[in-house]
Amino acid sequence: MDFSWIWPSDWTSGLFCCTSEAPRSTPLRLPHLELGCRKDEFFDCVETNEDLKRLRSDISVASTPSTRVPESEGGLSPSISAYSLASSHEEVKAMALLERTRRSFLERNPSAGADGPEMAWANDETARRIWGACEGNQRRADKAFLQAMEFRLRDRRLYTTLRFEKRCDMRIIGFDKESRPVLYFCALSQKDWLSSITDQFLATFEAARRMSSTDGRIVCIVDMHGLQARLNADYTAVKDLADSMGCVFAERMCRIILVDFSTAAQTIWWMLKPFLSEVTQRKFSFISARKAKDLVLNELEEATARKVIKSFEVNRSDLSDAERERHNELSTVPFPS
Repeated sequence: MDFSWIWPSDWTSGLFCCTSEAPRSTPLRLPHLELGCRKDEFFDCVETNEDLKRLRSDISVASTPSTRVPESEGGLSPSISAYSLASSHEEVKAMALLERTRRSFLERNPSAGADGPEMAWANDETARRIWGACEGNQRRADKAFLQAMEFRLRDRRLYTTLRFEKRCDMRIIGFDKESRPVLYFCALSQKDWLSSITDQFLATFEAARRMSSTDGRIVCIVDMHGLQARLNADYTAVKDLADSMGCVFAERMCRIILVDFSTAAQTIWWMLKPFLSEVTQRKFSFISARKAKDLVLNELEEATARKVIKSFEVNRSDLSDAERERHNELSTVPFPS
């Protein structure tokens, strides 16, 4: 969103970010997966054919120039926006944004009601967050804030009840050392099209938002092992999720860690990338499961780190669906009431 979300624009602020202005008429360019790679072959931090060639020559990505942001730059960020609101002048602009957006929203959606949940969500903190995500660009901020309110109106029942049909392993698994909620998604568990699991993603992020007691940000870990890329190769579904995540959860994403990012997943990344701002792209870390274990031990609470590492092991073991589900239930943090 920030989620300009991978899974598409700030997946954003933070999964994703509608604050990124990619031309809609621009044709989507998908990567050519060549070099005779197996579709499930794993490469750590690859994006270009040059990266693949280096890796196939057994040269570590760490020892060569990379097209991705180094892990050292993808660490947990302090509680500040990409755009400083330190000056009273910017504070005034953020409050003016709030007033304009609330007025425009009611003019366009009179049946929503002045006392509806969308109006309660559109508060001072939300205005500051979206103004910061848009780096003081009034046109972008007006568009993003209004769109976010209308997305929340469209999905009012989902955001107020947090009820959805569970279709995959997407859960709040614990907290990092700064008490930020940690979301975990297992790509292996996805058996349906992306459009069928959108509600689960949005509800889980909303629940995590409510649980965030520090800087309001969220850490997301995506285990790409077993990913079926074809289930997510839907441009319309990717854009819809990216737009929703990018506006509603702008500046909510602290970090997005993709584990075992295979060549088969590159198509999804290239579909998502046009929706992401540069700030959001820098929040993505592409690492192997081995490196991910060290990372979570360093950055997550001890109990959460153990659950994440165990989940990596479960996803790569020969267990029944019932056994996997039992592990998932035992390592899930319940939604707030």
